[in-house]
Amino acid sequence: MMTASVNQTYWRGLDLLKFILAFFIVATHCRLSEECPAVKGVLDVLFSMAVPLYFAISSYLFTRRLDSLDDDRKPDLLKHYLLRLAILFCTWYILSLPATLNLWWKVATPKETVYALFLGCTARGYWFIKVLGINLTLLFLCRRKKLFVLLTIFSVLVFFVFAFNYVFHFFSYPYSPYYSFYYHLGFCCMGVWFARKPQMLHQLEQHSGYLAIGWLLLFTAAVVWMPLRPLFLLLSLILVFPCFSRESQGKDLRNLRHISTFVYMSQFLVIYYYDRLFEGTQSFLTLSPVRFSIVTVLCLTLASASLALEHRFPVLKYLR
Repeated sequence: MMTASVNQTYWRGLDLLKFILAFFIVATHCRLSEECPAVKGVLDVLFSMAVPLYFAISSYLFTRRLDSLDDDRKPDLLKHYLLRLAILFCTWYILSLPATLNLWWKVATPKETVYALFLGCTARGYWFIKVLGINLTLLFLCRRKKLFVLLTIFSVLVFFVFAFNYVFHFFSYPYSPYYSFYYHLGFCCMGVWFARKPQMLHQLEQHSGYLAIGWLLLFTAAVVWMPLRPLFLLLSLILVFPCFSRESQGKDLRNLRHISTFVYMSQFLVIYYYDRLFEGTQSFLTLSPVRFSIVTVLCLTLASASLALEHRFPVLKYLR
């Protein structure tokens, strides 16, 4: 979440990738694939890459910065990240209170609330922030090589247990393991491996054409045969991440990074009020492709306006 990287080295490809992935997530929450049955399987598999890649990118950048610091400064970096995540979470949680009251607090049972407080989130879309904070803390505590190897093995095994067992896929929110930290810990561990194996990333990048072909074949197989989808998510990190991880000097894409964060955080409120506005109507505006287009434009407009006004209203920086 820090805006400057080590030695003014930037990862513009990762900023661009996060920007693209933000709209995959918006499309998912707008249920874009539901009214496109001919391509539903294709869109579902494509959009499923977004969250794992987000976690891998975040842990990659965190580890690159962590490993560049002296041991006595490393705890300060973790505190900085956790504070930044806490401010982001609390700011948007407060803004989303009207929606959260209707969608959660008025309907959730005490059991669901207790579970969500510890292993989920009472504001559905913001579980990602909680999970990222927990997983970055675990990565920090297990940063020594042997501990990290054990953590990686454990997290990948846990992921496959839950991902391949389709019983868990039908658990209602918040009981679904998907919204808990352990489900996504393996993706965060992959980001750490990328950060600590730069030569491997560079070698993979040299064969980006083959990686693209490999990803396309794997993607097609996952669309055709559903049991391959969990494996597709892990292997996609290896096939996609290196293509966007090249370091560059000079101007970064910091604003693009901020916009992608704002779009992710704001989409839930925009979708909520959009649905309330057209609730019970049969207008073409309720069609998912139309809704996705309008929500995307609104989120981008709000993000651009917020960035433009930050110099006059510094408090707006807490929105991204």
